[in-house]
Amino acid sequence: MDASSMPKTVADYLMYGGATRKAECPYRTSCAPLDTFQWTDGSATGFDGFFWPGPEPNGVIYANWGQQNCMELHVSEADGVAARYGYPHGLLDDQHCQQTDRMYACGKAAR
Repeated sequence: MDASSMPKTVADYLMYGGATRKAECPYRTSCAPLDTFQWTDGSATGFDGFFWPGPEPNGVIYANWGQQNCMELHVSEADGVAARYGYPHGLLDDQHCQQTDRMYACGKAAR
């Protein structure tokens, strides 16, 4: 990614959440929002405390990218400032896995 295509502020970023859409949940009405995704590494087992805004996860399909099968977290640059799409900080969104303008968070089990 060259500097001209880099997001200008952290509000332009989305953080990949480490979860993918379950095969049995292809449409918004197929599963309850908190049952639509599964953690990719199996280290977590639930979605307590997470929230999908309004129409999410909506599973948008684009001919060239397919369905939105990855989960991401909206990040705001400051308290009270909306993140991308006007969503509040910390809310979830489904997005195309090929999208590259996102941050990644990695976790490690406590010992």
